[in-house]
Amino acid sequence: MTGWQTLWTWTLGLSVVLFFTVEIVVVIGGAGDIKSMLKSLREHTAEDATDSRAP
Repeated sequence: MTGWQTLWTWTLGLSVVLFFTVEIVVVIGGAGDIKSMLKSLREHTAEDATDSRAP
């Protein structure tokens, strides 16, 4: 029984480590995407504001 318990303990531990690794990669990559999206939205808003002021 101890062999199976050890196997599943290591499997669970490895799964948790891999999950957190993927989570960190997604958060770091997503932060860059959100930053670029906000920059694009600001530029688009500035263009719209400029266009609405023109006669």
